[in-house]
Amino acid sequence: MNVLDFLQESVDFEHDEINKLLDKIKPEDLDREISDTHTVRGRLIHMSGAEYRMANYLYELPDQDFSIPEDADIEVIRKAFEKSKKRHIETLRNLTEEDLSKVWVSKASGNSYSYKFLLWHFLEHLATHRGQIAMFIRMRNEE
Repeated sequence: MNVLDFLQESVDFEHDEINKLLDKIKPEDLDREISDTHTVRGRLIHMSGAEYRMANYLYELPDQDFSIPEDADIEVIRKAFEKSKKRHIETLRNLTEEDLSKVWVSKASGNSYSYKFLLWHFLEHLATHRGQIAMFIRMRNEE
């Protein structure tokens, strides 16, 4: 299995886990704070939006309209994740092994990152925030 196939399987796995997590979130949980500055809803919106934008860094497509209402419910958030996953998979399918050594330069910061690093970071970003929300759900169930 090559790296891009592994990454695609990893995206599928991460989104399966995200969907399991969404199934456990109660509507009243969405506005509960999981940090000083984020609610469950806000973190989920951040996750799906960031995945979509980050995938577009490495393989730009003209359709870049991706917005999620601040009051999105679980089903709207679930659809946003479906769209961001689709975008992520499209990016992976349009890259080659040789592309992994390319360098992407942030227009905002000027920092440079290899495509390989960014692709791993995209997954790490989703997994980290999913873990934060999962821990919140576990703690809520212990109350």
